[in-house]
Amino acid sequence: SPKEKFYHFSGIRVKKLLALMRSVGNLSNTRYYEYTPEQKSQILKAIKYSYNDMIRQWEKKPRTNNVGAKKTFWDEVNTG
Repeated sequence: SPKEKFYHFSGIRVKKLLALMRSVGNLSNTRYYEYTPEQKSQILKAIKYSYNDMIRQWEKKPRTNNVGAKKTFWDEVNTG
């Protein structure tokens, strides 16, 4: 049923999302990684945009811009 599918897939997807967010957060550790303030800003901006887009979907508001898939995050940032 749709209720069971929601429960099943939300359990999987939210768990994956939280793990990935921790993983991206680990990139802030300057003991292991080096990045510029601009790179940090680009990552945080993309995360905020995606979060806000997800909220709009839950609130049934129209999307402002659907970002197309590229090979990597940096490909997307560098091509506009």
